[in-house]
Amino acid sequence: MTTKTNLKRIREILITDNTNEFTDNISEDDESNSDPDYSFSDTESDDTSTDECISNEEDSSDAHVSDDDTQINAQPESIEKGGVSWSTQRPTVQGRVHAINIMTTKPGPVTVIQTMMDAFKFSLTDEILNEVVLQTNKYARRYMDQRNQRQLNDAANQTKSKKWKELDRTELEAFLSLLIQAGLGHASHTSVTELWDISKSPPIYHATMSLERFKDLLRFLRFDDRQLRDKLDRLAPIRTIFECFVKQLPQHFIPSENLTIDEQLVPFRGRCSFVQYIPKKTSKYGLKFRVLCDVDSRYVLALELYTGKIGNVIQRNLATNVVSRLVDQLPNKQAKQKKPPVILLSTLHDFPEILDDEKKASSHDS
Repeated sequence: MTTKTNLKRIREILITDNTNEFTDNISEDDESNSDPDYSFSDTESDDTSTDECISNEEDSSDAHVSDDDTQINAQPESIEKGGVSWSTQRPTVQGRVHAINIMTTKPGPVTVIQTMMDAFKFSLTDEILNEVVLQTNKYARRYMDQRNQRQLNDAANQTKSKKWKELDRTELEAFLSLLIQAGLGHASHTSVTELWDISKSPPIYHATMSLERFKDLLRFLRFDDRQLRDKLDRLAPIRTIFECFVKQLPQHFIPSENLTIDEQLVPFRGRCSFVQYIPKKTSKYGLKFRVLCDVDSRYVLALELYTGKIGNVIQRNLATNVVSRLVDQLPNKQAKQKKPPVILLSTLHDFPEILDDEKKASSHDS
């Protein structure tokens, strides 16, 4: 577009110059009548040749632009790679659609969330809260018993023995609510003593529980039994809670026919043995999750946390195994029927890979 504008301006300048020259020549003829070499046809032919040259340049430039546009917009309608043909056009379906490809239920949410308590129970289910109550009471009782026994053995120590007050579901929910309130109030760097000071903070903290009780819960809060913990599992301290959370995700939503899997780096710089450093990401440091989401609503249906390599063993078919594990987390309501095949499309595959139940068994063995 810029080339056409410049060409038009050049032509206007040339025409103006030629017109001025032509006018000057005529005025000189009128005054002196002594220029026998002047010819109007010569001037007209020069101007015409200039216009022809410019028009030719415009035609060639237009042809060049159109050729480039044709080359840019030219895309193959179909391509064959790895024995699989892919096309931009929707294939014509002949005959009846297979029963396995027919969605019998409407995609969308199953659970209705209307209040803040519904949203709270959506993430922290009764199973998770009961497990936290059980493990916290177990650890606190064991710690108190050992502490009281040491005091009895030490004759010089006259401190009274302290008994643990059992934690229940209601008190645990109140404790978690105070943590959420502190986060909403941007009080992460505020001391606990100031939060319980009515003159400096809202009275909700002091009205919910005492400061000593809050410190005890913060100290003895546990998610597993340390004595039965698997030392080789890096996620063992929260393994049970994490699996309970992931297990209930697909129960609240019916996915559509298109799903996607990708990695997500959640920013985190705390003390953890499997914090990942990815310089290309915005946060660079964080926990890496592999997430299975619905394409239309972006609802998370399954996820797993990457905790690093397992020993020094080189893992084979990593992308295929990740997809298989995440897809297996989806509930299969038609257990007697064969699951539909999964098509893998990613930058780690040279060609699209079709994964069904038979191939899945061989991929887990490799």
